[in-house]
Amino acid sequence: MTEEASRSWRQRIRGYFQIGEKGVIHWPFLLYLSFLALIMLYSAHSADRKVYRIHDLNLRIKELKSEFISYRTEVMNRTKLSVISEEAAELGLAQDREGLYLITVNE
Repeated sequence: MTEEASRSWRQRIRGYFQIGEKGVIHWPFLLYLSFLALIMLYSAHSADRKVYRIHDLNLRIKELKSEFISYRTEVMNRTKLSVISEEAAELGLAQDREGLYLITVNE
């Protein structure tokens, strides 16, 4: 590289193109790029928050499903005739040994 080309790159890296008389031309475009970068960062963080929220909701759904299954199993066990008979015996109730009575009404 020649000395002039090397100096040109150093000036660009240091940002001299923004300070000079022609630098005013670049400011609107640089502000536009900065604005787009901020929008991009915001949307990325927003997407991350939504991903974390979805993960938390999926965990909550799994917990609720397992709780539902345990309650359903408990209800199924409590509605068995043998369990109901044992609980009724504790209260002093017994199953009727005779059959059902059929009541008919004659008009």
